[in-house]
Amino acid sequence: MAAHPGCYPAPPTAQHPYHTDESNFTAPSALVSVGPNNGASTKILTSFFGRNFSSLNQHPWTGDLWLTNADYGFCQYFRPASKIPKQAYRFVPSTGEILVVAYGFLQSNRLEFSADLKTLYISKTGAAGGPYLGTNFTCPWTIYAYDIVHSARLANRRVFVYSDNGPRNITNK
Repeated sequence: MAAHPGCYPAPPTAQHPYHTDESNFTAPSALVSVGPNNGASTKILTSFFGRNFSSLNQHPWTGDLWLTNADYGFCQYFRPASKIPKQAYRFVPSTGEILVVAYGFLQSNRLEFSADLKTLYISKTGAAGGPYLGTNFTCPWTIYAYDIVHSARLANRRVFVYSDNGPRNITNK
């Protein structure tokens, strides 16, 4: 279950692949379902409690979809300022339920599971302000590890990797 940007293949139980769309100033960022035969797309998630997502990112599949929301679109001047915190979410497509599973990030970026699905890793890129805002080295990049408890909750946040030059992409390959 490697993490990489773009369109993710549909798991055997899903009908369509999913894509995270950061969008633009007039349309919210969205989790999109893409029709495999005709390429037609349907937005299936655009907000949390009525507040639009800023820049949805990532979505490894475990039966649920796991996402982060940062404000990279704002930092790069193609999205308005975020109206919700930078958090990680778990979305249950079968019910439409969305839950915050981790919070307290300056910028939550990528996430990935360990091969045994017992640990979730989430990268924080707080130093990255985008091409126009520069880099703030007092807020360095960190990857946090969380224990997955009760199949869907996170506990025991800890630093897994600290770097002063920018971890971003993470994979379990």
